[in-house]
Amino acid sequence: MKRFIKVLIWLAVAAVAIAAIKFFFFREKPIPVSVFKTERGAVEELVVNSHAGTIKSRQRAQLSPGISGTVAELTVRKGDFVEKGMLLLRLEDSEYRAGVEQAEKNLIAAISAVNEARLALEQSERELKRQRPLAEEGAIPAATLETYESRRDIAKASLESAEARIKVARAQLDGAKSTLAKTRIYAPFSGVIAEISTEVGEWLSPSPPGVNIPAVIDMADLDSIYVSAPLDEIDLAKVKNGLPVRISVDAFPDSDFLGYVYRIAPYVLDIEKQNRTFEIEAVFNDPSVHKLFLPGATADVEVILERHDNVLRIPTYAILEEDKVLVIRNGKLAAKKIQIGLKNWEFTEIVEGLSEGDEVVVSLDRAEVKEGALVFVE
Repeated sequence: MKRFIKVLIWLAVAAVAIAAIKFFFFREKPIPVSVFKTERGAVEELVVNSHAGTIKSRQRAQLSPGISGTVAELTVRKGDFVEKGMLLLRLEDSEYRAGVEQAEKNLIAAISAVNEARLALEQSERELKRQRPLAEEGAIPAATLETYESRRDIAKASLESAEARIKVARAQLDGAKSTLAKTRIYAPFSGVIAEISTEVGEWLSPSPPGVNIPAVIDMADLDSIYVSAPLDEIDLAKVKNGLPVRISVDAFPDSDFLGYVYRIAPYVLDIEKQNRTFEIEAVFNDPSVHKLFLPGATADVEVILERHDNVLRIPTYAILEEDKVLVIRNGKLAAKKIQIGLKNWEFTEIVEGLSEGDEVVVSLDRAEVKEGALVFVE
């Protein structure tokens, strides 16, 4: 009997030990989670460009000399600010200047020939005037009068020919000056040199018809800078002229620049049929920032459709399907329904369901973080 009692005692001890082992080693362990305290702040509804936008200038000039030649002078470098009318580049022009000088001499000679022809005509007309009364009186033969008339006609024709040569000489001079002018490039407006693709001593030739050769000098007016950005066609109805925008530029990663929608393209681009977009143009509120940028640089645009200030908000990635969040109740995760307002990829406005300071779980990247899980805040 005593032995039987001992066996029962040992069995009871073993059962307690097994239960203790299960409790300490096989019970559900709480998992660590991160939380975010519901706070007040601003939430914006945004539309962003589908791929990178581009800084452009409404006034831009791609300049090349209009004639072949060797670069003799290059007065600017990339990034230089220039005034309208400033000489930017000059080709070797001695041959063309000689052409102008010769054309000027030819014009002077033509003018001199006209003056001589005019004097000869005047002389022949005076002689004819003196001889005509004599012929009428019969003092000289009619043939003699005809000779003087012929001389007058020849002088008149010579004058007309000389005057025609003046027109030709002036045209040749204008052509020579025009050719000489093509050896120089002047700034058509005040702006910045965006690109230079030549150097002193290089031989340049104009582009042949149908062949696209990059311009020698590319300049832009920075006072007319804007950003052209593509947006997804699904957002076309949301975007309106005048809406505020936030512009970010790769060259200034720590700065955002404010502006507004200036223009919306009246058509949808279908270059990529699976990703159709429409273009907007955004301008900067502060014109003084224009000089910070060069046309061709990349920029991103956020169109601010609506903004609510001082509202309850939580990170957007903390929201589950059906507008639910996970909260901690008695050490376990529980799903809670919320009503949301404005949202973007960073924050979502909370209209109902949470109060300021309420904690929501944000570490949702693990499968075990789900409703009913035993947790603790790490």
